[in-house]
Amino acid sequence: MSVRKKFIIDLSKEFQRLPDAPIVEAVLHWQAAAGKTLDKAQVQKELGQRFPKYDCREQQQQQLEAAIQKSPERVELRHQTRWDGFRLTGQGDANGYVVQFKPNGVVFSRLAKYDRWTTFQEEGLRFWEAYLELAEPPVIKRLGVRFINQIRLGMEGKTSEFLKDVPTPPKGMGLSCDLFFHQDTFRIDEYPYQINWVRTVQRNKEDEKVLIVDIDASTERIASLERDVLMKHLAEMRFLKNKLFFTCMTEQALKRFGEDDHE
Repeated sequence: MSVRKKFIIDLSKEFQRLPDAPIVEAVLHWQAAAGKTLDKAQVQKELGQRFPKYDCREQQQQQLEAAIQKSPERVELRHQTRWDGFRLTGQGDANGYVVQFKPNGVVFSRLAKYDRWTTFQEEGLRFWEAYLELAEPPVIKRLGVRFINQIRLGMEGKTSEFLKDVPTPPKGMGLSCDLFFHQDTFRIDEYPYQINWVRTVQRNKEDEKVLIVDIDASTERIASLERDVLMKHLAEMRFLKNKLFFTCMTEQALKRFGEDDHE
């Protein structure tokens, strides 16, 4: 009986930096409910002072409720809105960054063109540290590192030119696999991490095929809010997303994305 190889997170390993990597969005997500009631006006004032290169707008979330009354019989619809934090959009040197500063955490995104991890991480940490100070969360319920890659295949491009293992339809049915959606979830043995891995081929407005590779590494409940603990988790989740990406992509794909210096 074969023995499964033990997976090891090796933070000393370097991954090649791809200057033309197909990343359309990189995300750091801290899910951590505020430990106190937030004053909207005060939070917006603080965000404006701390992040002058960002346009800060209030977010609202709308809920629709349906209530059925017995007499007379009818359905009554109720609309309800609640404050859902602020959305900050980077301007000038911060162009390409989008932040959701919410009552239950921070979602920090970098849209294309993504540059490098150190710049991305440090900018995201600025918002998390502001949230720590203003919201005083007791714990981090979930921490996620997510990278969404999008590759245009054109009209006749083959997924196998990019992915080493392409999802296939059931054998014996004569079906093609032109478009697909495939999702896997992995628990990392002996580590507190999970990876959600999505591969899908869709058609865009020009009727071209687009391959999307979405890698989301996460961990649950971090009791310590110390920066060193957070940095270790981020480094390990970054390793996981890099390891999966470089393992699933073909050599042909990596050459197309342009291997360069180490990231």
